[in-house]
Amino acid sequence: MTDEEDNYGAVVLEPEPPRRGTFTLIVPIEMTWESRENGGAVRLDFRPRTPLEMAQLWKDKGRL
Repeated sequence: MTDEEDNYGAVVLEPEPPRRGTFTLIVPIEMTWESRENGGAVRLDFRPRTPLEMAQLWKDKGRL
């Protein structure tokens, strides 16, 4: 833009579509998971967080 121009604008980028073969999984904060490879695939094992893990999580986020 030059000094004489009073036009303003913005560039809005469209979000990238998810890659093929990906997924989104919403997990509550009270749950955690461990991942490991199993025969060329990734296995996710879910379990509830322990009280100590919850306390550490909130402490790390600055909420205690």
